[in-house]
Amino acid sequence: MSSLVPPSQLRLNFAKALSHMYRQEVPQYATLQTLVDTVNNSCAADIPLPDIPRHGAVRLASLSELSVATKFFKVMGMVSVGHYDLSAAGLPIHATAFRPITQEGLSAAPFRLFVSVLRPELLTESLQPLARSLLSKRSSVFSQRTIDLADLAASKGGLTASEADEFIQGGCETLAWRNQVALTKQDYDTLKADKNGDLLIDIMAFRNPHLNHLTPATQNIDSVQRGMPGVGLEPKDRVEGPPERACNVLLRQTSFLAVDEGIVFDQAAEESGIRGSHCARFGEIEQRGAALTPKGRKLYDGAISEATRSKSLVGDKEPTFKSLFEKALPDDWEALKSAGLIWIEYGLTEKGKKQGKSSSAKTLQNALDDGLVSWKPIQYEDFLPMSAAGIFQSNLHHDSAVNLDGSPQEAISESKRQLREVLGEHGMIDEMKFPSNSITIADSKDATGSPPTIDASVKTATQSEILESIRRLLWRKTELDVRSTAKSLGKDNVDLASIMSDEKVQKELRSLERTVAGYIGICEDKLRQRIEDLVAPELYAERNDVVLEPLPESMVVEEPLIEEAFGIGRHATTAPKSSESDRAEQLQDPTDGEGKALYFFYGTLMDPATLQRVTGLQTVPRMRPAHVVGYMTKLWGPFPVLLHGRRDDVVRGMACEIEGAGPRRRLEEYEGKDYDAWDLELRLDKPDGTWDVVPGVTFKWVGPRDELEDGTFSLSKWQDI
Repeated sequence: MSSLVPPSQLRLNFAKALSHMYRQEVPQYATLQTLVDTVNNSCAADIPLPDIPRHGAVRLASLSELSVATKFFKVMGMVSVGHYDLSAAGLPIHATAFRPITQEGLSAAPFRLFVSVLRPELLTESLQPLARSLLSKRSSVFSQRTIDLADLAASKGGLTASEADEFIQGGCETLAWRNQVALTKQDYDTLKADKNGDLLIDIMAFRNPHLNHLTPATQNIDSVQRGMPGVGLEPKDRVEGPPERACNVLLRQTSFLAVDEGIVFDQAAEESGIRGSHCARFGEIEQRGAALTPKGRKLYDGAISEATRSKSLVGDKEPTFKSLFEKALPDDWEALKSAGLIWIEYGLTEKGKKQGKSSSAKTLQNALDDGLVSWKPIQYEDFLPMSAAGIFQSNLHHDSAVNLDGSPQEAISESKRQLREVLGEHGMIDEMKFPSNSITIADSKDATGSPPTIDASVKTATQSEILESIRRLLWRKTELDVRSTAKSLGKDNVDLASIMSDEKVQKELRSLERTVAGYIGICEDKLRQRIEDLVAPELYAERNDVVLEPLPESMVVEEPLIEEAFGIGRHATTAPKSSESDRAEQLQDPTDGEGKALYFFYGTLMDPATLQRVTGLQTVPRMRPAHVVGYMTKLWGPFPVLLHGRRDDVVRGMACEIEGAGPRRRLEEYEGKDYDAWDLELRLDKPDGTWDVVPGVTFKWVGPRDELEDGTFSLSKWQDI
């Protein structure tokens, strides 16, 4: 039996074939590639660059075309990552990127495709009939043979060498340029008159999609930008993304402007053979830098917003943007690492591998200082919506401003809903999949047998690997359950793929993943506490000496329902009443001049020992009962999340004063990207049934709502685990 071609090799071959085809179709791209090679050869290779384009772009006309394309990309190990709603830039499209998500896949062939899809409902009403007519003339995205090969690959786990060659040829034929358009000169002029005319023509005028651009990677994008005029290429006015700097972060992009290409109109009797031109295809260049942590990305977005509001992105004010950017993100690798602004990966050096356990290094920093361990930034692998919009606009003669606040939330949700109808719930992965750190506890113990201090990014990488393993194991177990059930019921021809893609099966799998991951986190926390107690028994008594501050007996009830609902053993029988003076009190900023903030906790952090471990406080925190009004809770797996509720909704919890930037930063890291720090009006309960109104901070859910379920969180049950 012939061996199967790995997905990474298929992807590599496909990228090379597209590059060869595009060089023939757009000679300017061949010129660009030569320029990029010259620049790269003159640069020190800090980051190895692929000998294939880093990415390309395709524009599709409908969700049905996206569905077929998804099947095609899957054969090459390319899955949907990211959601880009470009309506904020005035463009009637939304997009996702198809790329590998494993470190092995990215290393072998990092090629990805940025795939945008037309949103006909965003077109002007006068264009709707013409759009429907033109879209009805579209051919199938891929030939039937190519689709059959994709199905064959799915059924047997891959393609043979000859099948792979045929598959790649079919993909290239689909994305090849055809100058025959499926519209008349009159229809062309109608589309051209629209503000998005070039984009609409590029999508709707042709019977097949075509490659819109390819993008080689460079070590020095500014040199390429400056060098394009000298080789006869007209560059766009500026490089998109962060400014020029020594320590590059995220993604910088530029391009030569789209070229005019000849087209032949649909041969109506009176227009037989009439020729015209179309301008939409171009060559792009990209330079990737370090991936930013949520903290770093927040600072980056803030700098972009401030610079744009002051119009400092225009002309001679570019230095102002650079100044704002460097103020937010220092141009120094050690400073970026120390501040927790970039994701990093550690690895043992050759010296570290030789010394191993015999090393006297007691901490990770010792190992770094001794040259036993090295670190490097993790490369950003996705796209910046604002930069993508800038590239599109430059090559579509489109001058609408980008709305930095993004589309309204309702529009974004509708865009995601449409794409998820095709991509499924696991489509549009939200974040990079970081490689696991190469340092293990066994490799990095010091002479006393104690592990070194581990950076937060290392822990995050390891946790991501664990969660991915859980996901794979649960998926595999479910597949085995399907086969076992089918066998027991005498069903031999069960469609496994259909069952696994069933909406309810998918929902239960996600619920199971969250629950397992949640309880692993809970048990891990308890395990860590026990390890600390065994390692440092003298701290055990001190840590467990303080408990939740109890309410006065006059406010205590023993009703199981209340305990079950709120997870705290002692509760007021009725909602406290506010004193008149409280309502007149002027609330201040929740963080005072000394760096203190009063936090409201409603989940696992109501446990003082857990809060102490998370924040790194030297003493067990003192907590007191509190509540907030106008909010409600739901469950994400086993954990409670806070949401806006009705005006009279009440959520009870505990309040605690947290001092210092370090503990507050650790709280944000513990909560993760799906929670956001939120200022609110906090009510501190008093024994007489009233409360004091004070400014406070809590963590509110900003993650996907479809992952939440009704239910209650019990702190007492959690503490018993």
